[in-house]
Amino acid sequence: MGDPSPPAALSLSNADAAQWNRDLMLAFQAELKRNPEADLMSMFSDSYRHEHRNSQYRQLSYPAKINLRMLHELQDTLRDEPEVNILSKFPKNYNRRITMATAGRISPYAEKGACDAQDSEFRTRLDLAKTATVVFPLSEKVATLLAQYTEGSDQPSDTEKVLIDPLKRLLWDSPKLWESPVRGVVVKCNEDIVAKVIWGNRDYTEYTSMRFLAERAPEIPAPRAHGLIALGPFRVIFMSYILGTTLAQAWPSLSHEGKLSIQQQLEDIFCRLRSLRQDDGKKMLGGVCGEGAKECRVDECALFKNITTATEFSDLQFSARHHGSNTYAILLRSLLTRDHSDLLGSSVFTHGDVRTENIMVKRDLGGHYIVTGIIDWEDSGFYPAYYECTALTRTLSLVDEDDWYLYLPPSISPSEFPIRWLADRLWGIHLKTT
Repeated sequence: MGDPSPPAALSLSNADAAQWNRDLMLAFQAELKRNPEADLMSMFSDSYRHEHRNSQYRQLSYPAKINLRMLHELQDTLRDEPEVNILSKFPKNYNRRITMATAGRISPYAEKGACDAQDSEFRTRLDLAKTATVVFPLSEKVATLLAQYTEGSDQPSDTEKVLIDPLKRLLWDSPKLWESPVRGVVVKCNEDIVAKVIWGNRDYTEYTSMRFLAERAPEIPAPRAHGLIALGPFRVIFMSYILGTTLAQAWPSLSHEGKLSIQQQLEDIFCRLRSLRQDDGKKMLGGVCGEGAKECRVDECALFKNITTATEFSDLQFSARHHGSNTYAILLRSLLTRDHSDLLGSSVFTHGDVRTENIMVKRDLGGHYIVTGIIDWEDSGFYPAYYECTALTRTLSLVDEDDWYLYLPPSISPSEFPIRWLADRLWGIHLKTT
């Protein structure tokens, strides 16, 4: 049997590509006459290799581009520094970038969002957990659920020995609503309670935000917190179940008037959110209990504390590692010096991941959709006023049509902070393409 057919050749986009190839062929012929065993790969110029890489990137998905680009960067580093510690050169934000590219962020726990049975089962990782500690007290509803799995023990229900096995059994017996094989799983424990299991047990921002909203703005349709358990390397957040479907599922069927209705409902919610202020004496950006600010472009899981102003937050955002022109980055930052629309020094309560997948809706008796809840408060907290509009459009594709972005609530629309939004958008593209 003969060799398989070679793959189709890539095409270089440079206008001089044809001439490059002709020159290379002449150089190859001359070198082979001189040395039949010549290493022809060594004869390619750096500019030719660069164009070859670009032609490869164009054929790949976004996650594949991340991997190949990272590999090329490491190869260049190794060529220049043969004895370098490669691990020290590995991008710090790689894990978060590839996770978001392949599995997305936390998705909603709608009934129709249940996972395919063939998906990898995240709950098999629960075997890694050998300890269980109640971090925030469990509500009576959750305690009752766990008691059903406590086999007649007289020990207190919050002791580690009694807690860990019933908790694992509860999580296994509850139907899945959402799952990412690399990030976590959401299960429906009963008609009132869901449990969200996520890697990492040091960041409690989502829980403290839900508790903060219940105390300071109970009219906001956010899940109610029902306790948190540190289960080995995971955190298990119990919260109320919000009935409905996701706006992502309902949006295609909405009329123009229906979309305007949703827009106004969300505007009322976000105006109320943004009216919340930090307690007297507190100025730190990020989680309401001082967890610190997050910026996924800089580090995949870090909480940056002691950031108190929009200027400091901008410094953090523009500290993200890139391989392009520093002049370009300086130019982008210079645009912000003339922008005063974000009221520097102030902060507002921010969701941090506004997407149609995180907005729950249902039909009323008249057949109209109403917003029943907003979920996934993992990235919430106090941030500069402009931040919500820049974060919510990071999922805006350059090629896919999605008119949701044309109906954004005015208070968090890019039109409110055009300079900030454009600078952030250009900075994000710069990080991805350099």
